[in-house]
Amino acid sequence: MTWIVPDDPNHRQKLDNACAAIGPVVVQGGQAAMPPASDAPLVVVDWNTYLGRGNLDELILKLERGDFTDGMRVGRFVLLLQEVFRTSILQFAREHGVSVVFAPTRKLASEFDDRGGAILATDPLDDVTIVELPFEKQRRVAVGARVGSIHFVNVHLDTSVGLLRGGPGAARRRQARAVIEAIARVPAPVLVAGDFNTWWGDDEPAIKEMRQAFPDALPLATRETWRGPLRTGNKLDHVFAKGVDPPVAVRRLADRFGSDHWPLITTVIP
Repeated sequence: MTWIVPDDPNHRQKLDNACAAIGPVVVQGGQAAMPPASDAPLVVVDWNTYLGRGNLDELILKLERGDFTDGMRVGRFVLLLQEVFRTSILQFAREHGVSVVFAPTRKLASEFDDRGGAILATDPLDDVTIVELPFEKQRRVAVGARVGSIHFVNVHLDTSVGLLRGGPGAARRRQARAVIEAIARVPAPVLVAGDFNTWWGDDEPAIKEMRQAFPDALPLATRETWRGPLRTGNKLDHVFAKGVDPPVAVRRLADRFGSDHWPLITTVIP
């Protein structure tokens, strides 16, 4: 496992303090009885589960039986999930026989368990990378792992940040740059996805810089990936890629499955 932290000692101290209140990263192998062929298409789903409220079992059922792939059953997939809880996501991985990397980010006094981001896959996961992002409002990490020849990185950036530090757009730009610099060490092909909390959608500097660094995913053709109270909504979730030919096409699923975010889906041909 590779662990990358900011050079700034002030950031590192805040991240260390937050990290001390939570448990360790978990890497757990899958127990699938019949592993899919390594040359089969790899279907990728990116989804913020809204503090675990999203119905992941229903999503997987429909994914595997081909509801999102014109009836073609899916035997090989990767899930990049944000806002999941340690106990429930590890139990889900065991029940479905898939590999998982879970990276906790925080635990509130009102919460029963660590929460954070996870990568789940029907294939084995290796070459795990944890990137501690610059501390803005709360501790954020990007978690990466390799599936076959492809590296996947799951990202969740900060939301609102004080104006004295340039505001939220500048904060997310700093965090996006940290992701770009860290993943520059990883050989292509690379797919990066997650909840970037971009309230200005594709116009945010963070997204423009991510698109420049990872140009091989077509921009998502939708105005919203999140919907909140009073029907407010924005494009918060994005997928990027590098070294993927042809560029991957990304689309939003029709159902939110109990979350306030729609899942995003794409297919990568090995």
